[in-house]
Amino acid sequence: IGRVEGLENIMMDDQIFFKSLERETMAHKINGIYVADTISIRNKIYTSYYNKCDIVSFISGLGEYFSNITRIQNDKPENTEIKEDKKEANKLAKEFIDELYKHKEYLIGYYDIKKGKAKKEVTNYLKENKLTKEKVIEYVEENQLEYMLDNTKVKKQIDGFTKLVLDKGYTVNLAYKLQTMNNKTKSNLFEKLNVLLYDEIKKECKEFLDDQSIEVRLYDFILDEFPLTTTYTDEDIDQALIKLYDMHKIRLTNKKFKDYLGFVYIIDNKRIRIEENNKSGPKSNYKYNKNNNSTMGQNQKEKIRKRIYRLSSYHTLDSICKEYQFNNIDKNCIKSVMDKKIDLIKVKEEKVLEIIKLFS
Repeated sequence: IGRVEGLENIMMDDQIFFKSLERETMAHKINGIYVADTISIRNKIYTSYYNKCDIVSFISGLGEYFSNITRIQNDKPENTEIKEDKKEANKLAKEFIDELYKHKEYLIGYYDIKKGKAKKEVTNYLKENKLTKEKVIEYVEENQLEYMLDNTKVKKQIDGFTKLVLDKGYTVNLAYKLQTMNNKTKSNLFEKLNVLLYDEIKKECKEFLDDQSIEVRLYDFILDEFPLTTTYTDEDIDQALIKLYDMHKIRLTNKKFKDYLGFVYIIDNKRIRIEENNKSGPKSNYKYNKNNNSTMGQNQKEKIRKRIYRLSSYHTLDSICKEYQFNNIDKNCIKSVMDKKIDLIKVKEEKVLEIIKLFS
C-alpha cells in the first residue's frame, strides 16, 4: 500500500487496517474465497533470489535465458569516502532537525517568507499567531538558524512540516513530529491508531464491515487467542502461528505476529531462568499446545533463560499519545481526524443501506 502524505490518508481506508499485512500474506480474496496469488508468490521468490544471489549464481540464472554470457570485471574500487560523507551529512541533518524543533513555530513558510513570496495560507498563519514576516526573519537571524535551514535535507523536512500545518490543519507539535519521525516509528504509530479506529467503526458502523477480510480475521484471532493478561513465550507464538494457518491460511513470521500483538496491546516482558521444579515467578498461560513436543532434556532446560511476555493493557489514545510524547492539543487533533473518518464511513454506510432497501 503506497504511503501518502497526511495522517487521514495513511490511516484506515474504510475496511483496511493492519496496513502491512498484505505484504506478509500470499493470498487474496475473490468472490468470498481466498486463493493463492501465484503472480505475487512468483514475484516475491524471484525478487528475493535476485536481491540475495552473488555474481556466480546470477550468471547461472541468466544462462537459462541467454547463451554466450561474458562477465566483465569492473576494477573501480568502492568509494568508502563518499559513503562516509553521506553518513556524516545525514547525521548532521538529524542534529539540525532536532535543534530546530525548539523554534518550530517560527519556521512555518520560512522559505517563502525569505523569498518575499508568502502565500495567503502563510500570511493567515502569521496573523493568527501574532507574527509578521519581519519578526520571522529577525528571529531566525537572532538565533543563528540560517545555516541549519540552508541544509538541503532540512529544507525538505521543513517544507513537508509546513504543508501538514497549513494544508492538513495539524498542530505545530504534531506536524513536526510526524514529518521528522523515521518510517518504522511512524508506521507503528499508524498501525496502533488504525486498531483504535477499527474498534470505533465496529461500534458505530458494524454493518459496514467485512467480517471475512484477512485483516479482520487476524484481529479477531488475536483477541480470541491472546486475551488481555495472557502470558506467553516465543514458543507459544510458534504454536499460535500453526493454529492461525490452520484456521485462516494466514502465514506470518514470529516477529511479525508479535508486531501485530504490539499494535493491539501494551506488552510487558522479562527474562526468567527455567529451573527444575521451579514453581515461582511468571509462567506462560497460553493454552494451545498442538505439536509442542520438546525433545530437550531437563539438564538442558535448567540452563535456559527465557523471555516471557504479558499483555498488560489495551492501547488507548491516551497511552499512544504518552508513548509518542504528543500533548493534549495534539491528542484532540488526532481525535478530530478519527471522528471525521468515522463520520465519512457512517455516510457511506447509510448509502449502502439505502441501496439494500431499494432492492429488498
